[in-house]
Formats: sequence, structure tokens, C-alpha cells
Amino acid sequence: MSASNPFDQFDLNGSTALITGASKGIGKSIARSLGQQGAHVIISSRNQETLDQVKQEFIDQGIDCTAIAAKIGDPLSMQDLMEASLKQQGGVHILVNNAAANPSFGPLLKTDQAVFDKILEVNLKGPLELAKMCYPGMKEAGWGSVINISSVGG
Repeated sequence: MSASNPFDQFDLNGSTALITGASKGIGKSIARSLGQQGAHVIISSRNQETLDQVKQEFIDQGIDCTAIAAKIGDPLSMQDLMEASLKQQGGVHILVNNAAANPSFGPLLKTDQAVFDKILEVNLKGPLELAKMCYPGMKEAGWGSVINISSVGG
């Protein structure tokens, strides 16, 4: 009796996954895994040049990929990301909110208000707004998944 691949049950052909913070680390690995399961992956981070390198790496591995730079937490940039995603893929079925910011280390009592605002914009408000932007397409498709990544430090 042969052992089956546990990933065989996760056939994502015909779906689109948007992964933020996907130019390195956890986000890149998640994007690769979703692409290997058949999803068209839209990778996003702040730097288009870096994204283009990851996109080429994925394409060389047989992964269907689009790369769109965006600043999570910036409403106009996120709107541009969603418009480009809709134009190129027609919608997003899987949203992985992986991008995060931690511009300050140390005691919260010593954190500058502007730094704290940035943390809230990128780590909380941005993911919520992206999920709200993805919802109509998920509803129309009859399914969707929003995955929020956090750290123990959060």
C-alpha cells in the first residue's frame, strides 16, 4: 500500500491567492506552497524589483505568478493592488495577510505616537481593509479564505 501525499487534498487549481509580504521568509514560502498546489499567486511587498526576482523564481518552478508592489497600510496603494488583482485575475479567493511592520523595539511607554500609528496601520488596519476589499469577489465565487499571520511579539 502506498502512502498518499497529504497535499493532494489541497487542489487549488482555478483559484487566486494574494499574499502580502511575499518577497521573502514566511510570505514567500506560503506563496510557493499555494502555487505548488495550483493557485495563481499574486505576490506583494513594497519593492517591485525584489518581487520581480521572486516572480521569475516561481515561474521557473512552474508556479503561475503575478507580482504587484504595494504598501500595506496605505489606502491608495492597497486600492491599486486590488484593482490590479481584479483586472489580471478577476478576483481573489485566498488572502494571506503576512506583511507587518515593527519599526520600534523597546518598551511601549517609550514608543513614539507616529511609530505606534504605523504599527496599527500596517499590522491591523491594512489587513482588515484588504479583507473587506476581497470580500465581494469571495462572496461571488461562493468561497474564500482570509489568513492572518502574526508573531508571538504581536
